[in-house]
Amino acid sequence: MQLSGNAYAKNEEAPAVRELAVLLDPYGTETIQTVTRPSRASDFIAAPHGFSAGYTRQVHWLRFTLMAPPPAHDGSRRLLVEFYPPYLDKLEVFIPRADGIGFDPYLHGDLVPFSARSIHHRAFVQSVDFPDAQPMQLYVRLQTTSSSVVGINALTPDRFVEDTAREYAALGLFFGLLAAGMLANLRNPLRADPLQRAFLIHLAVTFYMLFAINGLLAEYVFQDSAFWADRGTSIGAILVVTSATYFYSKVLDMARAAFWMRAIYRMVMWLGIAILPAPFIDFYPETQRVLIFGALLVVLMGMWRAMQLYRQQSLGSLLIVLALACSLLGASAATLTLLGVLPGQFWFINSYTTSTLGTLAALQAYFMLRARQAEKNLQDARMEAARTAATAEMERASREVQRRFLAMLTHELKTPLAALRLCLGQITQTGRLRDHAENAIEQIDSVIERSDLASRFDDGRLEITRVPCSLHELVVELVMQRNDSERIRLELPHPEPLVLQTDPVLLKTILDNLISNALKYSPGQSEIKVLVSRHTQAGQAGIAMRMENQVAGDAMRPLPEQVFTKYYRAPYAQHSSGSGLGLYLVRGLSSMLGGTACYLSDQPNVVFEVWIPV
Repeated sequence: MQLSGNAYAKNEEAPAVRELAVLLDPYGTETIQTVTRPSRASDFIAAPHGFSAGYTRQVHWLRFTLMAPPPAHDGSRRLLVEFYPPYLDKLEVFIPRADGIGFDPYLHGDLVPFSARSIHHRAFVQSVDFPDAQPMQLYVRLQTTSSSVVGINALTPDRFVEDTAREYAALGLFFGLLAAGMLANLRNPLRADPLQRAFLIHLAVTFYMLFAINGLLAEYVFQDSAFWADRGTSIGAILVVTSATYFYSKVLDMARAAFWMRAIYRMVMWLGIAILPAPFIDFYPETQRVLIFGALLVVLMGMWRAMQLYRQQSLGSLLIVLALACSLLGASAATLTLLGVLPGQFWFINSYTTSTLGTLAALQAYFMLRARQAEKNLQDARMEAARTAATAEMERASREVQRRFLAMLTHELKTPLAALRLCLGQITQTGRLRDHAENAIEQIDSVIERSDLASRFDDGRLEITRVPCSLHELVVELVMQRNDSERIRLELPHPEPLVLQTDPVLLKTILDNLISNALKYSPGQSEIKVLVSRHTQAGQAGIAMRMENQVAGDAMRPLPEQVFTKYYRAPYAQHSSGSGLGLYLVRGLSSMLGGTACYLSDQPNVVFEVWIPV
């Protein structure tokens, strides 16, 4: 996009538009006849860098020279002259007649319905035919309630078609990216966040405003209604300032900023809301001059506030600085052009549109960062909740263990203590009373010993001392110590003895608990089988010790899923003494010795099997 001499052109070839000059018509009384008088030629002021007069109701006359193009294949010379931006209200183009006497007027602007345009294009296009290779001088009368800024470009029909295709493809990509951004935010997990909603509103308003100021609202929505196409563009310009102010007041945490900052942001936001009716009551230029200064002030203050947040290391503050920097560059150039400070060149007129992508990309990155942080916070909260739940469960389990331990002590010590109390209460101590007392002491001692062993096992304080151990001798010794040893039938492999490299104390505890359990919970005088054999498990040699006892009905069978649980005692076992620690220790100590313990629930009798490696 270049300016060459006094003319503006979008292509990089020698521009066809030259010697642009402007005449102010403050009262709108000039006509094509008066401005084309030779005596008025010096009243036109050269505009070598383009034309921009800002928001004004005054009429301006533009004069420029149009260079004749080379002849086409049919010998004709034609140029299509484009006038930008697409939101100008009224342009009258005056083209010299072929006979050289007078001008032919052609009306353009967004007050003309799109369907009535001779060439359907988002901008205003005038066809100009040259009778020969001589330059042609054209005049344009401009009157608009939007900013009086005009860019002029002239192309041959073939070049116009090519440029238009590229132009609309670029616009399609641009609005496609904006639409994708809106859809991405609609699917964002933060969409329930007030800040996320404010961004979505601002994004939607920005989409609408850019759609309108690029002439697409008139082209695709209000083709037959110039009134709504014109007012819709003005409303979009007001809404985008209002929504941006509201959004940035949220993202910059203006609630915690200085009072004067909060006051200005609120003032600009409410000003935008208050002047929404301005386009309908013909008061738009006056209000827009005020609002556009407010928009610049908001962006400048926003930069200052964003830098404060950056120094405070606020999350994503650098991205907000980048977004505001893009907005500041684009808005400054567009604002100064619309106010008439900068010339009406293509890049200045469209600077806001081109900077919007940078702004929205930075903001989208900011929300992605917030989404990741929110997800991390959620995961941390879930982990903390899980840790809290696990701690609570551990405390509950600990209290349950304590409760069951106290219940076991209460149950197991009550009977022997009662026996001791009875014995102590007798004046004469008979042999039978002494036997009861000794038996009670043995029961108390057994409970204390098993409880202490379980405690040391749970705390990891048990130590293993592996020595050669004769299983024959150990089993025979355990059986012979029993008063009812005649109920136990041993089946040991012969003739060689079974020797293990293990801890004899722990192994003896395992076997003693299994034998005690079988004797206690089998029918009286029924036979208990103790079967010892060599057995290989997972490729490792070892000794399997199986304990089998009869059962008085299925109701007397232990529950497979709870039989090795600490302090577990089946309902049928409540009448017998016991701590609920025997089988718990069997499995735990077997594991310590590198072996296994299991309950074979598919057998006709109650069968427990312990395997210990040799």
